[in-house]
Amino acid sequence: MAIIYSPLFGDISGKCGGVMFRKQYGQTIMQTCPGHRHKKTTPKQKAHENEFADVVLEARKIIHNKTKRAEWEAKCPPDKSQTLFNRIIKQMYLENNTNEQSSS
Repeated sequence: MAIIYSPLFGDISGKCGGVMFRKQYGQTIMQTCPGHRHKKTTPKQKAHENEFADVVLEARKIIHNKTKRAEWEAKCPPDKSQTLFNRIIKQMYLENNTNEQSSS
């Protein structure tokens, strides 16, 4: 990753070949594009990916519903470093893992 201070690359962003340009905190950053996954996912990984997708979908529904959103704002303590969306996902994972461990 390289930080570019040249006026030539002032407002550049996007991908060019194997290099990606982006803005972060007012700086232009150049980095190589992320590689692709070569290994196939295991059944356990796939199950985790599906669980995460379900949790994200449910969190989106909560965010867009005013009543549920207010309930979750009261349920999840405010945190400056995390959005409500992230706090909901974290809380749902904690609840799911607690339920799985108690049923085992």
